[in-house]
Amino acid sequence: MIRPMTTAAENASAEAAEPPISGNQLLPYAQQQFKAKNYELARYCFARATRREPGSFHAHYGLAMSAFRLGDLVTAKRAFERAEEIEPLHAGTAAHLGLVHHQLGEMDTAISYLRRAIQLDPKRSDNYYNLGLIYRKQGLISLAVQMYEEAYRRNSRLIDAAFNLANIHFETGEWMLARSFYQQVLEQSPTFFRATVGLKRVESKLKSQAIAGPKATAKFAAAFRG
Repeated sequence: MIRPMTTAAENASAEAAEPPISGNQLLPYAQQQFKAKNYELARYCFARATRREPGSFHAHYGLAMSAFRLGDLVTAKRAFERAEEIEPLHAGTAAHLGLVHHQLGEMDTAISYLRRAIQLDPKRSDNYYNLGLIYRKQGLISLAVQMYEEAYRRNSRLIDAAFNLANIHFETGEWMLARSFYQQVLEQSPTFFRATVGLKRVESKLKSQAIAGPKATAKFAAAFRG
């Protein structure tokens, strides 16, 4: 059982802005601060709420999310784990634990959590995308392509998935596929500079390939005649 923890940053937040409420209003107030992107105050209030209501999923999940947004991975990890103990089938908790472990460099654990998140909620395109990022980092290119394709299939507005697919196909010499994905990115985001550069590179490759083709054919024919 993981105990709620209060960090030095939370104590500093308390001194800077003590919340004007307590009791039953503390959790709603914390959620309001999170929505307003006041993550320091939200983290402090959620931490207080976890002590008031140790069995509250929303208190622990809110603490974890606030800490995650602040880059406090230690608090986020512990709070997400406590939230998972309370509600084991919550897809968002599994997904964020995957992201936390990813940032901590614990790739195998990150993969396990993201795959679990996909099982719990197969419709979320970002989980496929994040899993693709990890697979690519590990050099598992075919798995990365599968995840990016699934993410893009489920959400055609996720142009980062299309851009990554374009880059992979460029790296593997699949110029036509690379060009197609770069073009799809630019159709949705014409000012995407890296996609513009990528498209120019692949067009150059295709042009060189087209020029080299007739030369190679002529050379082969001359050799055959000889």
